[in-house]
Amino acid sequence: MEQKLYTARGLKFLSITFFTLILWELLTQLFFLYSYANNIVSPYLNYGPYILMFLAMITFFLGIFLIWKGRSEIGNNHIKSVETGLWIIIILLATASIFAMFLDRTIWNSLSFFIANLMMMLVSFYFLKNIANKQIRNTIWIAIFMFVILNPLIPIIMYVMSNDYYIYLYRFILQILSLVIPYILLAICYYKTYKVTKKQS
Repeated sequence: MEQKLYTARGLKFLSITFFTLILWELLTQLFFLYSYANNIVSPYLNYGPYILMFLAMITFFLGIFLIWKGRSEIGNNHIKSVETGLWIIIILLATASIFAMFLDRTIWNSLSFFIANLMMMLVSFYFLKNIANKQIRNTIWIAIFMFVILNPLIPIIMYVMSNDYYIYLYRFILQILSLVIPYILLAICYYKTYKVTKKQS
């Protein structure tokens, strides 16, 4: 049996990516609530989340590189899935770049954030499609649907219910449901697949 060294290492880095994103999102929301509750805006509170985001970007692209390098370790179907995942990355990043030239900065920031997360989630499905069991594939789709359905509700609720006293509590809950839980699901999917693939290596 051909060893799956690059694939296993790629899966490990991608699992680290989503565990890091969980910490990033939780810290971001806690710092936001702290700043709101104490009516202060401190740039120093953002250092932690910025460092975590930078780490997540490094591990994500390193994981992608290793998955691509080891694409032939599993079979032709996996090669096609990995190539599809790479095309998704290229197309969505190009789309975000085009939007950046025409949209207002605030709108573009929100849209680019949505596109980046959608990209990571869709790519996860194609990277794991031929090396994970049906339960893991279904879990990935659950994460995608939670994000796609719930995340766009955040700006809508912030606009419609702007005068509600609990508006930031609603925002916090939606952030947890639309991002943290999908991140947790994807981290578990990558980690479980990594453990299985590592045994085969």
